[in-house]
Amino acid sequence: MTDSSRTSLAAPWKTPCLIAGLVGAAVCAAGALIQPGQFWPGYLTAFVFWLGVGLGSLGIALLHRLTGGRWGWSVSRPLVAGAETIPVLFLLSLPLALSLPTLYAFGGDDSHSSLNAQQELYFLLPFFFGRAALYFVVWNILSFGVSRAYKRDREHGVTGGGARRAALGLIVFWLLASFAVFDWIMSVDPGWYSTIYGAQHTMGFAVSAFAFAIIVRHFSGRAASEPDARTQDLGSMLLAFNLLWVYFAFSQFFLIWSADLPIENTWYLRRSEGLWAAAAPTLAVVHFVVPFALLLSQDVKAHSRRLAGVAALLLAARLIDLTWCIVPAYDVAGAMTAVYGLAAFIALGGLWLFVFRLRWEKLAILADPVMLPSAKRDSADSLEAV
Repeated sequence: MTDSSRTSLAAPWKTPCLIAGLVGAAVCAAGALIQPGQFWPGYLTAFVFWLGVGLGSLGIALLHRLTGGRWGWSVSRPLVAGAETIPVLFLLSLPLALSLPTLYAFGGDDSHSSLNAQQELYFLLPFFFGRAALYFVVWNILSFGVSRAYKRDREHGVTGGGARRAALGLIVFWLLASFAVFDWIMSVDPGWYSTIYGAQHTMGFAVSAFAFAIIVRHFSGRAASEPDARTQDLGSMLLAFNLLWVYFAFSQFFLIWSADLPIENTWYLRRSEGLWAAAAPTLAVVHFVVPFALLLSQDVKAHSRRLAGVAALLLAARLIDLTWCIVPAYDVAGAMTAVYGLAAFIALGGLWLFVFRLRWEKLAILADPVMLPSAKRDSADSLEAV
C-alpha cells in the first residue's frame, strides 16, 4: 500500500476533529462559567488522558531509541507525531490554572486547613507553576531530540545510535512524569500519598500511547505492508506494558490493604461508594482479565484488526481508570458532571487529534518501509525492510 493511499485513509481525521474540538470547547467554556464545581474534574480527567497519549508516545520512542528493535520502527510515525503534540498539551493545560481553587486544596484561601507543613511548602503556587513549566520545557526538548533522531536515521538509512542519550532522556522523562502525576492527580486527595502512584500512572501513559499507536498503524494501512510477525511483536509489547500497569496497581492496593491505615485506605473507601463501587471490578475485567486472555492468543496478536480492537478496549479502560482516580475526590455527581466530562474529552481530544494529524503529515519520511540494517545481523551481509 502506498503512502498516498494511507494518507487518504487518514485524511478525514482533520476537519471533523477540529470541528468537534471547537464545539466541545464552547460547551466547556459554558460549563466553566456556569457550574465550575461540576466541570473542572471532568476537564482534568480529559486533560490527563490525552496528556498520557502524548507523553506515553515520547516515553516509548525513547525506549525504542535505547533498545532498538523492529517493533519500534513499525509504530515510529504515530509515536513521533504523538510526542510532537506536547506543545499543544501545554496550551491545553493553561485553563487548569483557573481551576486551582476548585480542584486542589492548596489553590484556595483555606489551603492551610488540610495540608501539613511539608505539603504547604511543596505546593506553594510559584513552586507548583515553576515545576509545571519545567516539565513541559524538558518534555519538549526530549520530543525534539527524538524526532530529529528518527528523521536522521531515515535520511541516512541507519538504525540505532544515541543509546546513551536515550537512556538519560528516559530516566529524566520517568522522573518528571512521576512528579507530574503527584502534582496533578495524586494531590486531588490532600493528605493521601502513595510512592508507587507516579509509576502506576506513568505506565498507564505507556499503555495509552502504545494502544493508540497500534490503532493508528492499523487504520493507516501500515500493518498491511508488514508481516504478521511484526503485528504479533506489537501485541506482545502491549501485553507487557499492560501487565506492568497491573503489577503497579495491584501492588499499591495490596500494600494499603495489608497495612490497613485509615490515612491510606480512605482513598479506596471513597472509591467504593455508590456508583463508583462498580468501577474497580469493571477495571479488573477490561484492564486486565479480557486483554490478558486475548493477548495470550497468537491469532489475536498476529491479526491487525483484532489487535486494534484490544487496543481500543485498553484505551477505554485507561479513561475509566483516570475517571475513577480523579472524579470521586470531589462531591460531584449527576448528569451534568457526565455531560461536562464528555464535552471536555471531545474538546481536548478533537484539538489534540487535529494537531496529531498535522504532525503526521510532516512525518512522511517515516511512512514507508525502507531498507535499514538489521539489528541482529551484520549490515554488510543483509538488509531488512522495516
